[in-house]
Amino acid sequence: ATITADGDGSAVNVLTDLTISGEVGQFGRGVLADVSTRLMGQFVDCLEKDLAASMEPSIPASGEVTTSRAAARAAEPVDLVATAGAPVAKRAAPLVALVFLVYWLLRRRSKKKS
Repeated sequence: ATITADGDGSAVNVLTDLTISGEVGQFGRGVLADVSTRLMGQFVDCLEKDLAASMEPSIPASGEVTTSRAAARAAEPVDLVATAGAPVAKRAAPLVALVFLVYWLLRRRSKKKS
């Protein structure tokens, strides 16, 4: 990862080199790209929330300004069906539409013969 200054904040560039095999490797390259983009987005959102919470100043009775750290949370499991469901459905939609169209045409044709 590389970090560069970006206005009032920082820009982080993350490059991954990943080899996936087994059952998960059967997903298409596009689906894996969509899933990894979505997971990275969720990671960034979570990191932003944690950083914002850790930097919130609190003013104790003594008047000194202190910062509090966010409490560590247990890692939540990743639901691949929810994460990959939309990209898979997006790619399967044309095939489903084609199958429905062929079914409809065949049924219509058989009714005309009757």
